[in-house]
Amino acid sequence: MRFEHIIVVNDILNPLVDPLSLEQIWTGLVGSLEDPARFLPGIDTAKITARTGDGFRRELHFGHAVIHDRVRLVPRSRLETVSEPTPEVPGLTRTLTIEAPVEGEYIVRFVYERRPEGHAPIEPAYLQVLEDAWLAADIDLIAQIRRELTTH
Repeated sequence: MRFEHIIVVNDILNPLVDPLSLEQIWTGLVGSLEDPARFLPGIDTAKITARTGDGFRRELHFGHAVIHDRVRLVPRSRLETVSEPTPEVPGLTRTLTIEAPVEGEYIVRFVYERRPEGHAPIEPAYLQVLEDAWLAADIDLIAQIRRELTTH
């Protein structure tokens, strides 16, 4: 299963919204992965368990459920999170790519790829709910990054 969408960060046709720089967008997205509890309700704790040359490993606690994942970073361009499957939750890859379709206009492309690996296929109605939740969370993520950068 694959779900993809984009969020416009800087709309050059909307002068009412202050544009963010590539560095601001990058810093905000990395911050959301290093401290996801600030951005995602439902996470009880999150900790970085190891740093690597191109990213880090995390342990995320949602109540009794624990998710282990790996974050890979391509500076100022791409962030990829690969979660390990658990008996309850299939593996998932989430990729965020910062793109500039035209000078000064930035978008973030979000791609979710669910890896069933022994889990039952997802029901179409539940799939729609899941996709809607991902879209809403990503809209909130960009809005929160913007709020944090414009209030500091």
